[in-house]
Amino acid sequence: MVSYKEEHERFVSGHNGTTVVEVSLLTLAPSASVLIRDVLLLMFGLHQMPLCNGLVCPEARGKFGTCRSVKDLVRRVIKSLQSSLPLLVFGVGRLLAVKGTDYHEHVTEYGVHWNFFFTLAVVKVVCTVLFCICPVRFCSFMSVGIMAVYQYSLLYMGLSDFILHGPGGTNSRAGFVNANREGIFSSVGYVVLYLVGAHIGRFLFSQHCYATLQLSAAVIQPVSRRMANLSFVLWMVGLSSQVLASCLLTDLLSTFMSALAVDSRKKLEDNPKTEEEVLSKLLPSDPAPCLMTAINFNGLFFFLLSNILTGLVNFTVPTLYTSDAVAVCILHVYLFVLCAVIMVMFKMKIATRFW
Repeated sequence: MVSYKEEHERFVSGHNGTTVVEVSLLTLAPSASVLIRDVLLLMFGLHQMPLCNGLVCPEARGKFGTCRSVKDLVRRVIKSLQSSLPLLVFGVGRLLAVKGTDYHEHVTEYGVHWNFFFTLAVVKVVCTVLFCICPVRFCSFMSVGIMAVYQYSLLYMGLSDFILHGPGGTNSRAGFVNANREGIFSSVGYVVLYLVGAHIGRFLFSQHCYATLQLSAAVIQPVSRRMANLSFVLWMVGLSSQVLASCLLTDLLSTFMSALAVDSRKKLEDNPKTEEEVLSKLLPSDPAPCLMTAINFNGLFFFLLSNILTGLVNFTVPTLYTSDAVAVCILHVYLFVLCAVIMVMFKMKIATRFW
C-alpha cells in the first residue's frame, strides 16, 4: 500500500514535473505564430521555478538546520556552489551561444550578459546562506522582511527608475552591474519566491493571495517581471498555489477512485482479501506518474534540452511565419522528442545530477 510519504511525493512530483513541462513548451511557444505572446503564460511558467525549487529544497524537507559554526557555514555554502555549478555552466554556455550566433535576445529582460540560469544559481546560494543563519521555520518572516525592504527601495529610493531606465534615465549599459541590472536586482524577488516555496514545502498549505495581488498592484506598484517586485511575487505565489491545489485535488480524486475499485474488486472475488492487499495490486508501484518521475529525475537536463531544441528549431524553421497547422505539428514533435529522451534516460537510470 502506498504510504503517506509516497502520496506526498506523488503530489509534489506532479506539481514540479508539470511546471518543467510547461516551461519547456513555453520556451518554444512564443516563436510559433499560432500562439500569442501571452504575458500570463510566459511569466507563470518560467518564473515559477524558484518557488518549485524551494518547495523541495533540503531545508524544507528537514534535512538541514541552521549552521552551528563558521566551518559548518562554509561547508554548506561550498556544497551549494557545487550543486549550482551546472547552472553556472549552462548559463555561460547559453551566453556564448547567443552572442556567438547573433541569436535574437531582449536585453531588457535580464540584461546584456545575464540569463535565468544565473538567477537560479544565485538564488540557490543566497538562500542556503539565509537558511544557515535563520531557521527554515522563520522563512516566511524572512521573505516578508526582504520583500518589504526591496519594495521600499523600488518605490522611494529610485531603484525602479534605475532598473527600468538606467542611471539618470540614460538607458546606459556601461559597467557589469548597469549592463545586467534587471537580472541582478530581480534576483531579490526570486529569493523571496524560493523562501515562500520552502514555507509551503514545510506545511503544504498557503493562503489564496489574488485579492492581495489586486491590492498591491493598485495601491503599491503594478506587476513588473523586470524588477520582480511585490506584485509580481504575489502573482507567482497565487498561481503556484493554485497549481499545487489542483495537483492535490487530482491526487485525492485518484485515491478516492482507487478506493471504489477496491470495493468492486472485493465483491467480485470469491475469497476476498484485505483492503491493503487489494489496493496494493491496483495502485502502481511507482508513487508518481511515470513521465513526471522521469522529468523530476533529470529536471535540469530536461530544461536545458528544451533550450537547445528551441534554438535548433528557430535556426532551421521560420516559426513566426509558418501556418497554424505546421506550428502545432512542430510543438507536438518538440514535446515528443523531449519526453522520449527523458524517458529513455530514466529507464536506463542515466542521471545528470552528479553532485
